[in-house]
Amino acid sequence: MTFSAAAPSADGSAGVSAFFPVLELDRVSKSYPGTPGALRDVSLTVHGGELIAITGPSGSGKSTLVHLMAALDRPTTGEIRITGQPVARLGDRALAGLRAYRIGMVFQQFFLMDQLTAIENVATGLLYRGIPAAARRRAAAGLLCRIGLAHRMRHKAGQLSGGERQRVAIARAVVGEPAIVIADEPTGNLDSASGATVMRLLTQLNAEGTTVVIVTHDPAVAAAAHRQVTIRDGQVHPGTPAQPATAEGTP
Repeated sequence: MTFSAAAPSADGSAGVSAFFPVLELDRVSKSYPGTPGALRDVSLTVHGGELIAITGPSGSGKSTLVHLMAALDRPTTGEIRITGQPVARLGDRALAGLRAYRIGMVFQQFFLMDQLTAIENVATGLLYRGIPAAARRRAAAGLLCRIGLAHRMRHKAGQLSGGERQRVAIARAVVGEPAIVIADEPTGNLDSASGATVMRLLTQLNAEGTTVVIVTHDPAVAAAAHRQVTIRDGQVHPGTPAQPATAEGTP
């Protein structure tokens, strides 16, 4: 099965050159009323084609970091750049456009519209692109076929299993060929078999050129990443490349 949201460019990436900084956080801090120091002096760079896992315990700042990486919130101090564009310099309309074109979000809670079919939910990923409705539906249908949900595309989201709902959510996130996909606890509400299916989709998507950041508390999910980054008490440790598993008893 091929799962491809975009035709890779000559260097193998889906529209973003490998090693080009897709997401940059430069000395970023975030405070909220009553919660000073939710994030403190965080610097992190995600390059084109990477598959990164961000891990940390509850209350470590993962949710705050997700909102900043996805341009859903602005930092208190520091600078965030997405495909080279400084987020702080963008007005609300331009920022919404950046999210629509450059960022694909996958949430633990799916956030599908239960009254819409799978194909209609995926098509909403192109809603703010100015693409005609028929073209949006064709793109959504093609992607659902490629991820093995052709037989479910006309079922309403509320009729789908948890694993199917998350696959629809991933398809919605990637149908617009974003520069980066941010998956927030994508397996957190799934059984182990459905979670494994979702991880296969995300890793194959990455293998085809899309940059993927997975935020997770699950060590098994994090082990699939090229690099693991740890956040604790609002501070990020850049991490090291993931080490391949060794056979039992091998040093």
